Amino acid sequence: MDHPLVSVIVPVYNVEPYIEDAIKSLLNQTIGFRANVQVLLVDDGSTDGSAGVCQRYAGRYPLNIQYVAQHNAGVSKARNTGFALAKGEYIHFLDGDDLLPKNFYKATIKFLRKHQDEIDFVATKLKFFDAAIDSHPLNDKFKKSRVIDLEIEPDNPILHVISCVFRADSIRNVHFDEKLSVSEDVKYLSDVLLKNKKYGVVSTSAYYYRKRSTTTSAIGGKEKNKSYYLDTPVRAYEYLATTWHDTPGFQFIDYTLLYDISYRLEQKTENVLTPSERLIYKETLQNILRTLSDEAVVSHRFLSIYKKMYILRLKYGEKLREFLTQKDEKVYFRDMLIYDRRSLTAHLDFIERHGETYKVEGYIEGYMPELAKARVSVNGEQYEVVRVPRAQREGSFLGDVYDDGNAFESTIKLQPGMSIKIEVDGNILPVKTRPFTRLASYRYAYRRDATHLINKSPQSITIHNYSRLLHLVLELRQLLLISTRWKLDVFKERFRQMRTRNFSQLSWKARVLEAAKPSLFTIETVCLIPRAFALRAAYYFGRSLQRRPIWIISDRGMAAGDNGEALFRYIMAQDDCPADVYFALSRRSKDYDRMHELGPVLNYGSMRHKLKFLLADKVISSHADIEVTNPFNRQIDHFVDLCNFDFVFLQHGIIRNDLSNWLNRFEKNISLFITSARREYDSIFQHPYYYTNENLLLSGLPRYDYLENNPQNKLVVAPTYRNSLLRYGTDKYGARAYDDRFKNSEYFQFYNRLINDSEVLSAMNKAGMSGELYVHPNFAAQTSDFKGNDTFTVKAYPYDYKKAISEGSLLVSDYSSIVFDFAYLGKPIIYSLFDVDTFYALQPYDKGEFFHEESDGFGPTTHTYDQLVRQIVTYIERRNQIEQQYVKRAKEFFAYSDKKNSERVYRALCR
Repeated sequence: MDHPLVSVIVPVYNVEPYIEDAIKSLLNQTIGFRANVQVLLVDDGSTDGSAGVCQRYAGRYPLNIQYVAQHNAGVSKARNTGFALAKGEYIHFLDGDDLLPKNFYKATIKFLRKHQDEIDFVATKLKFFDAAIDSHPLNDKFKKSRVIDLEIEPDNPILHVISCVFRADSIRNVHFDEKLSVSEDVKYLSDVLLKNKKYGVVSTSAYYYRKRSTTTSAIGGKEKNKSYYLDTPVRAYEYLATTWHDTPGFQFIDYTLLYDISYRLEQKTENVLTPSERLIYKETLQNILRTLSDEAVVSHRFLSIYKKMYILRLKYGEKLREFLTQKDEKVYFRDMLIYDRRSLTAHLDFIERHGETYKVEGYIEGYMPELAKARVSVNGEQYEVVRVPRAQREGSFLGDVYDDGNAFESTIKLQPGMSIKIEVDGNILPVKTRPFTRLASYRYAYRRDATHLINKSPQSITIHNYSRLLHLVLELRQLLLISTRWKLDVFKERFRQMRTRNFSQLSWKARVLEAAKPSLFTIETVCLIPRAFALRAAYYFGRSLQRRPIWIISDRGMAAGDNGEALFRYIMAQDDCPADVYFALSRRSKDYDRMHELGPVLNYGSMRHKLKFLLADKVISSHADIEVTNPFNRQIDHFVDLCNFDFVFLQHGIIRNDLSNWLNRFEKNISLFITSARREYDSIFQHPYYYTNENLLLSGLPRYDYLENNPQNKLVVAPTYRNSLLRYGTDKYGARAYDDRFKNSEYFQFYNRLINDSEVLSAMNKAGMSGELYVHPNFAAQTSDFKGNDTFTVKAYPYDYKKAISEGSLLVSDYSSIVFDFAYLGKPIIYSLFDVDTFYALQPYDKGEFFHEESDGFGPTTHTYDQLVRQIVTYIERRNQIEQQYVKRAKEFFAYSDKKNSERVYRALCR
């Protein structure tokens, strides 16, 4: 094709699962593919089957599609290679895993031709699909099609070349920086805009950007790449600041840099950079921030007030105070409004009675200057608040804390009819309550304590002595709030979500269902109001008849077999139990009948379960997922005031990583936290969990009491989950839907290959050994993806872990807590750490400090597939004989091995 209308340059690197869909979206363009589109597929050294797909389509459309192969040199080199071969009047850079709507080129080229004397390129909005379904934060500029003049509207960063279509003659001398793998787009676009500070935006089309569930994209792994920290700030940021310096419209680059850098002010680099590298990175970024204009900093939409003040302090140091002035409740920096003190809001986490005092804990949202005074006012009497650390709310950049989170606590002497207000410099703040206050989010919610009634208004919390009449009045008001609270909130939120969806890949039936969801959710919410009334009435009736405490024990909604079952089994054998004890489990579970033989079982999610839950004094579980402590899901506000249980966390395994972001007191409020090793126990105090000695018990896991050691010459493979592969949320039972993209992940391919490896199977067959794969419960729906064989069985969920641990002779695992069960029995373990470089970056927790596989593990570690295979074969050939160093480590690790763990937990519960 000699004179195509548009040339599309597609860098290709290991996108075999996606490249065909990308090509098909080009074939379907309404401008006419054969007559107008040239496609240049530039293979950047792919090691998967991408080349075969590209060559097949190049053979099918030889006049339109050209396949070019190069050694792996990065996306910038691939784009430059493709551009050198492009013949089109217009140029577009498409990534090999993304998609285009049918009208993409028709809409963009039409606009470019209409404004060809004004602009060199036009952009469309960016929409995410696949692992995340959303719109890009900068899409607000696309409300209507127009030309943006950056000298007039500098606050319009444009960051992605993939959503832009260029006039070819305007970019002949512009090239991608081949030494950049991140922010190369920003640098390229700035070079284009340096000549003509205008570009177009089209509202009638979009670019669909795939947010992959796997970790194989360059963007997904950028935070583990040293180049991201050491090269990008110099080659991109410093270049932009220098090139645009004193240029008309330079503030556009300031806004662009602030948008890109704002995310860096939150990132951690401890596991990537050395101390000296961190210092270089910090100084480089700070020097760039000092060059940016005050106007861009103060007015930037994506910078928090704390980040703005941090940047201004970098620029002006102590002189900053001289430029700040206050008029009424508004604060100005050099006559530019920087924040409004009326935006401050008090969020309360806890309101707890301790004898004759109440302790109030929470945080203040909004900017709190260093000299600002926060107080608690009670009936006009002032109480000082204590500012306390809260790591989860802290904002810092490489040691510079720019936001301490404004967390506070205050202890107040109990007074009749006391009204609590939070003040900052004399201004009373609006009050919002979080779940552990047991006050719903309603403006006028209430709760009952033993001898008090606590209710809130928009700016205060009032504590009354209990009276039946006042209780009745507050309850009637609560019912009124429940019946009117739904309003249009649910509909609006679901409608917003629906508008961001990409419907192009859905069938017409699926589209109808998606369009109807906002209305369906609203109808559901309204229909659940009578149930809320009935449950609240049943609660008060049940409470009047209740004679003994109620304990509810569980593992997962669809499975038993963990510490919950072990403790339940022990308690059912005790004659002195002071409570009525139930096990919560779905009737659909395979474990239901077995558990029912042990004792009373509540069908998880049933009305009976929910009523017992409201009456419960203790909720005891081996898991801390939201389904355990909130069986009401979105309707929790209807019942949060009635939930007055202690949460006892038995644990699923042994904590060897820092889970404080998830399990801290302000997120889970664990009353009793079970631990099994002294080092584990100590680590809870070393990280910001915010529990005391009263909340922790060093007892050992209850299920360890029932571990048996009856090896049956089995190889057990049991890896943990990968958070980046969890596409869907859980249902009310804690289960996830099937994800057809899971098979594309490195994780799946690694373990599916392992259980079918000829060398492993040969060694197992010679030794008469069988194998079992236990897919993590988070991936239970994916078990059908794995292909077993005569030697290896893929187990179906729910699993009998007790049997697996008993009969297993050798374990292959990674970061899973199941290794501790095997170690407890003195069995051999092999660690498979093939993705250790990315694992912790993508998990919802940080790597712990007290346990490392290499130095503390109970078996040899492997980091590649071949290493793992060799280690498995070696163990099998020597009949799974474990080295003494690993036996010694296991014996020294556990606090108890006397099979009295359940007894210790039970006695603690009774106390």
